Amino acid sequence: MKKLFLSATLLLVAAGTWAFYPKAAEPGGYMMVIGRESHGYSIITISPSGETSIQPVTKTKQDAEFALRKAEILKVNDLKQNGWKVINTTTHSVPGYFEEVYLLEK
Repeated sequence: MKKLFLSATLLLVAAGTWAFYPKAAEPGGYMMVIGRESHGYSIITISPSGETSIQPVTKTKQDAEFALRKAEILKVNDLKQNGWKVINTTTHSVPGYFEEVYLLEK
């Protein structure tokens, strides 16, 4: 009877500890969102796998630079809702070329 009780207890403890076994981590990494003003306006996204997507920013009645900033913020906010967080922002500017770079981490 004691062996049966001991076996049942060990089985229960083993099953209980399995519930706390670490789960596989979500794939993460770094992502970049680049707002670029050079011969037009565009948002460039570089994913953790290296895939690049370019989204042109169309001018509206608003100022074109304002439209670019708005598109950057919308893209960054969308990524934040998907679990990404901004860890660094850098600005590059020379005459005729402007770039705002957001580095995100998951």
